[in-house]
Amino acid sequence: MAQERNVPLYQLLNPNTKKQEALAYGSILDFPLSDKDVLDLTEKFLTDGFGIIKVKLGADDVERDLRRLKLIQSYAGAEIRLTADANEVWDWQTALKRIETYLDNGIALEYMEDPLRRDDVKGFAELTKRSPIPIIGHDYVNNIEDLRKLVEAGGLQGIRTGKDIDYALASIALAKSANIPVYLGNSMFEINAHLALAFDQVNRTEFSYLATNDILEQPIAFKQGFIQRPDVIGHGLSPMLHKLTEFSL
Repeated sequence: MAQERNVPLYQLLNPNTKKQEALAYGSILDFPLSDKDVLDLTEKFLTDGFGIIKVKLGADDVERDLRRLKLIQSYAGAEIRLTADANEVWDWQTALKRIETYLDNGIALEYMEDPLRRDDVKGFAELTKRSPIPIIGHDYVNNIEDLRKLVEAGGLQGIRTGKDIDYALASIALAKSANIPVYLGNSMFEINAHLALAFDQVNRTEFSYLATNDILEQPIAFKQGFIQRPDVIGHGLSPMLHKLTEFSL
């Protein structure tokens, strides 16, 4: 549709947008990685100017999570902002205890993402009411009405979305009505950058050095941790044909 109208996708989504750049955060996807691999990725994010890093948590042993958080924080320095994703692993009591333990050990996470099961509406409401940091979700909800239940119960202080544009648009509208921010997840070829550039409701979007960008003629550009607005028609994410041929063999 954007190509037919000869406009960038972000302008089709919101003709009134004035955003020149959009905040991004570095997502290490680190849970199974070794300490060396984690620090190598952390260094890459720091070199590229990212000021926010998301860490995967949810180990059975809280000491494992603490060690990983402290490792990244000590390497990156006090200026780095840390967030976390627990991938539905806890009940609300355990999540609250973990968050408080992190704080007691000097780790002030900016927010916690997806700590409880997607259908635990009451648990989210209880956790959000008591948590000293914001609770964000939910990456595993694919139905806007299920997401609305979490929001209306007071269980979310920010919406995590971005699997496809139509669902993301509905999520952004829901977030606007509830006056809470939106946090976009990883997307193929960083196409969510257009959503981030289109709407002020979007606080930030995820970036993880996904190898899919290596096949693009002109990938989405990042500068000092911010998505740069591309001057393109449509989404502008065209693959190099010789790369497609190479990967098809």
